[in-house]
Amino acid sequence: METIKHTGISPFLNDSSYVVYRNVKDYGAKGDGIADDTAAIQSAIDGTVAPAKSLKPALIYFPSGTYRITSTLKMYIFTQLVGNPLDMPVIKADKSFTGLYLLDGFPAPVNSTIVTTIVFYMQLRNFVFDTTAVDPRSTVACINWATAQAVTLSNNHLVMPVGSMHQGIAMNGTNGGGGGSATYMGILKITGGNIGITLNNQQYALRDVEFTNVRTGLFINHIFTASLQGMVFNNCSFGVNNTVSSPKSSVGSVVMIDSSAKSVGALFVAEHKETADGSVVLENISIDDVGTAILSHTGESVLPGSKKQTTIASYILGTLYKTEITGAYSETSEVIKRSSALLDRTGKYFTRDRPQYEHIPSSLFSSVRDFGCIGDGHTDCTKALNKALAANAYRKVTYLPAGTYIVTDTIHVPVGSRIVGEVWSTIMASGKNFADESNPRVMFQMGTPGTRGLIEVSDILFDVAEVLPGAILVENNVSGPDQGSVGLWDSHFKVGGTENSKVEVQCPSYPPTGTYNVTSCKAAFMFLHLQPESSTYIESSWGWTVNRDLDGLTGSTNGTSQAIAVGRGMLVESKKSTWLVGTAFEHCTLFQYQFVNAQNVYVLMAQTETVYWQPSPPAPAPFTVNPKYYDPDFSNCDGTSVQCYMGWSLRVIGGSGFAFYGLGFWQFFNGLGGCPGAYCQDNILSIEENPKHMAIYNLGTHTVKNMVTVDGEAKVTSAQNAGGWGGLIAAYLPFAL
Repeated sequence: METIKHTGISPFLNDSSYVVYRNVKDYGAKGDGIADDTAAIQSAIDGTVAPAKSLKPALIYFPSGTYRITSTLKMYIFTQLVGNPLDMPVIKADKSFTGLYLLDGFPAPVNSTIVTTIVFYMQLRNFVFDTTAVDPRSTVACINWATAQAVTLSNNHLVMPVGSMHQGIAMNGTNGGGGGSATYMGILKITGGNIGITLNNQQYALRDVEFTNVRTGLFINHIFTASLQGMVFNNCSFGVNNTVSSPKSSVGSVVMIDSSAKSVGALFVAEHKETADGSVVLENISIDDVGTAILSHTGESVLPGSKKQTTIASYILGTLYKTEITGAYSETSEVIKRSSALLDRTGKYFTRDRPQYEHIPSSLFSSVRDFGCIGDGHTDCTKALNKALAANAYRKVTYLPAGTYIVTDTIHVPVGSRIVGEVWSTIMASGKNFADESNPRVMFQMGTPGTRGLIEVSDILFDVAEVLPGAILVENNVSGPDQGSVGLWDSHFKVGGTENSKVEVQCPSYPPTGTYNVTSCKAAFMFLHLQPESSTYIESSWGWTVNRDLDGLTGSTNGTSQAIAVGRGMLVESKKSTWLVGTAFEHCTLFQYQFVNAQNVYVLMAQTETVYWQPSPPAPAPFTVNPKYYDPDFSNCDGTSVQCYMGWSLRVIGGSGFAFYGLGFWQFFNGLGGCPGAYCQDNILSIEENPKHMAIYNLGTHTVKNMVTVDGEAKVTSAQNAGGWGGLIAAYLPFAL
């Protein structure tokens, strides 16, 4: 990153002087541990123009060194702060440091009207944050991270004085309130301090976080569903504290798997009540010298610890469905068999860190600019991009500098491709080839059916330039020789809300009162299709049918609401293996996630929202049911309730080997005008054709009547399972055997 030629642009900003890539040393930062680098770093983050949304992407790079700061640094939407991963730079607070956080990821200015639920598109990776020089009585936090989707916090080390009141990661929004709608953080080391991470968000997937000499590793102030994998607690008083009692729903439900604790007083402190709130699911947890595995908020031991190393194979504390009839509040140690295709050599679920190519010299990066792709948002890049990919396969990393790359036909990604963008370089479909809903066409095709090899994609955004009802944004056909050989990291899908896109202009905005015609805005057919022979690892990925034009036609801070229709979210037919870690798909007409005869699927937290304009028109409108893609026809609806004709968050049709750890399925509106009763939607999760070996843990819903339906019949209702953000169950296991 330090030596490659940076030619990224923001094509619709109308400012040719704008600089995307900024090395903090070019702005005066010394990194010598002596100079006060605060102003220089902030100048690099701010750039030459005031930051604002996707028109002003910024990649702020920190070479190795120690950067002394005396006050809070602020970052913004569509900004990435990246350190040298080979020798991570240190952000060190001076002993005279003033401020609540070393880095505030909640956008400036202080009086911003931006809410945490639209703090999208940010990255912070490869840093050491050090507060050891600050008064140990201070409650300073290394990072404030009150964020939402398409945000990644990864590969960072937070160092605080042992025994101090310092905090690692806080999540504080406007006026100190929490919130946000985030999906993923991981690969973190947190040492010392009072609290490692304070969760204050709607949902989260955390993986591979190590807490050492922290009083409380994870403190849950507010969460509806949290999914934790690979947590390591060493010498902590408390591992996870989940006992906030006001409001009661704030403690939600937590699942923790493939984790360990050594020399810990209490691994988990829970609100042990006969209610859905405070549910705990533990699976494959190694404990050694742990006083209590689960401690109730009243101080009673719910699950004992052990002085010697032992493993908690499985434990569920909460509402459990084992048959078609609801079970009572349960405590169980029943173990569900895992699919071997999804596991690493130790028996844990396989994960793979995002490739950063830190050991590859810049000479082995090939810019698509050299093939004629200038990314100006106007020039057709189809032939040039295909040429670049063909030339680079198994030879070089294909690099897309920041920009918008228009394509008018399928981009063919051969096996052997490694593709990396810069602040979400955008590949955008355009033209008649993607316009036919009855004959959909793939924009970004990874391999051909049955091919095997490696394909890696990171920091790419997939979008459409106009209303294209036949556009399938991405399709994968490839499986690799090894687990995780084919993957997408920090790559997202978005339709709408983009400056200069005809979707922004042609698709109607809709206020709480007024009319709109979404039929004229069938903007894309599908976000992502995983074909039967594929095997795919996906981490920190968001598919978003835009409900808010963030570029802001009206100039409003939170953007203009738009009525846009995308037919389908993610369709998975893979019979090999699929890993989804910290993903979200939202606002699609027919379904957000759909698995058809799929096999070997691992999900660590999946989040959805139903599109705001439904049920007007009622699904499947404005799209036509296409049996080739197993579209739901809503024949389960009898016509008595229009709220039955709304997009599914999850459909599982046949198949085998499913492990769902954390599902947050939210619904808020019926046409932005609120809901006529207690529920905005009748059904949200459909199980059909008797899938085998399927376990669902930690399912939460919001304003949904029926939480689970089986072959069209309601099996789990919110009324029976009030908790969390509406309905909450710890486990649904009738199909587990």
